[in-house]
Amino acid sequence: MPRRTARAQRRRSKRPSAFASNQIDVEKVERKQFDYRDSCFKGPFLVHLCDLDFGQSKNRLIEDGNNVARLTQILSIQGCLRLSREFHVPVVVDAADWLTKVNSREPTLVRGLRMDQLEVRSDYTLPALDHENVIIAAREMFKELQIEDPWWVADVYITGASNDLDLRGELVRSLQESFPNDQRPSDGRIYWNIRYYQGSSTDLRNETAESYWWALLESEPGSRKGDYLRTLPESLQTAFDTLLPIPGIWAGMSIGVLHKLKAMKSDEVQPIICYLEHIRRTFLRLVDGDEHLLSLIDAGSVKFLKSKVPRISSQDLSDLESKNENKILFPFMEDYQRNMIWENLKDIDFPIPTLETFFQDILYLDVGQCVMRQLCFVPPKGDNTIDKVLRSQCSGFTSGLLSRSYWEQTVQNEQLQDLWRFSFQYAFELTPKRDHYRRVPRKNKDKERAFSISANEELNGIPSLLLLRHFLLLARGYNFEVPISEGDRLSEARELPRPHPCDFPLNNNDEVEIERRSGKPFTDSVHADRFALSREFLRQNWNFQRVSAGFVRRSIFQAFFSYLNAGVPEIPH
Repeated sequence: MPRRTARAQRRRSKRPSAFASNQIDVEKVERKQFDYRDSCFKGPFLVHLCDLDFGQSKNRLIEDGNNVARLTQILSIQGCLRLSREFHVPVVVDAADWLTKVNSREPTLVRGLRMDQLEVRSDYTLPALDHENVIIAAREMFKELQIEDPWWVADVYITGASNDLDLRGELVRSLQESFPNDQRPSDGRIYWNIRYYQGSSTDLRNETAESYWWALLESEPGSRKGDYLRTLPESLQTAFDTLLPIPGIWAGMSIGVLHKLKAMKSDEVQPIICYLEHIRRTFLRLVDGDEHLLSLIDAGSVKFLKSKVPRISSQDLSDLESKNENKILFPFMEDYQRNMIWENLKDIDFPIPTLETFFQDILYLDVGQCVMRQLCFVPPKGDNTIDKVLRSQCSGFTSGLLSRSYWEQTVQNEQLQDLWRFSFQYAFELTPKRDHYRRVPRKNKDKERAFSISANEELNGIPSLLLLRHFLLLARGYNFEVPISEGDRLSEARELPRPHPCDFPLNNNDEVEIERRSGKPFTDSVHADRFALSREFLRQNWNFQRVSAGFVRRSIFQAFFSYLNAGVPEIPH
């Protein structure tokens, strides 16, 4: 049996019983829903395009707009196939509204077509449930063609007050969650819906809907995303769940990268939780702590905000100001809400974190944790993180004026942070190059600089053995027991040369591009990165006048490890 096939069968055998329902039970539920749907279906009708209303769809909040751009391109080539059944927009109308607010008449929008036309009262719109991206693209196309009153076809379903609410809810859900003209739903949308139907926010579980989204997730042959999601540690799932109230953040979700968290064997649970909490606090700060406003933050706005630093970068401020004035930023909010957020936004003096930056930055954390693991006698596993293992290897506490708890929260936290600092500062020099390497810049001038730096490092760089010995000596100086062989004399480790003060770009008027503000560092900013993560410079007060490579390195480090600064009591006990 092929290896992949055997592995797939093992995965299927491990699936929860909730997703392996008896086929007879499945058919009973399906038949009940089919009969209900058939009884509600009124038929297809011609409608005015302007009468279709999708309301405040969570799909628009979660999606980043790429599918609209794709469909706009398709419609510009092939035109709108409005009569084709796959383009019909499903509409669910309450029976009372159907009798009082909607009239059926002979078609005037398309004469001769054997299909009735719907006219609605001026104070009413038709509640549309799917194909929103198609309609957005179509409206833009008709606007360019200067067609004033375009039409569309709606499949109408009538539901009454006496209907079973569960069946009606399932009908609405099934119509909303079909994707005949869309690309496969994003990882973020899939995760959000799985957690929603698991009852993470309502305590009401919908196993039918949940299994539908699991099936979407695992529909790609060979994909292990379902495994990554099911084996996500509970502490990390809880941390991700704190971001569920912010729908726009989820366009940056990358379930495929969760294998990095699994590969870390939970070594970095606390830094990861710290980063995710940093995201949550940032967006709460923008909305002045208003949880309701979090639910109105859309993916497009999050994409504009990603890694921007409006208080420091005049270019970032100008870009965001233009979008705010044109109401492109936070389009689902009222003007006064948008103005309030804008005032808060102007005060942000760090790269705005998102889930997209998180999944890029954990690739850097992965390198740092490989360095830190070299200090551990026993590889961390289970609930034992690197921090916990190292604390157990420390003999630095002595009874005196400080209590053990206060000493751990102050002195030892500072020591651990310094070790993590060093692991980030020389991450790529202390790990195998075949496994971890810096990114290569795209611009030719930056490539030339990177080549020059690389050549100089080959000739004059610090040997990796010397770096490792210094790292072990640093840990030993903090009274951490470290794994060394009898023949390895740490006393031979020389003091490292101090990083030369520098930054990148070299021109003080230039800033690093948005794409360079998250993820692994680049080969053309080695010296700037090292200096930014030096002990002396990292402890100085921040006074950056631009968004530089050094600023980015410090920001990412703080996003992961600010927890080692927190929780310090004012008075020793």
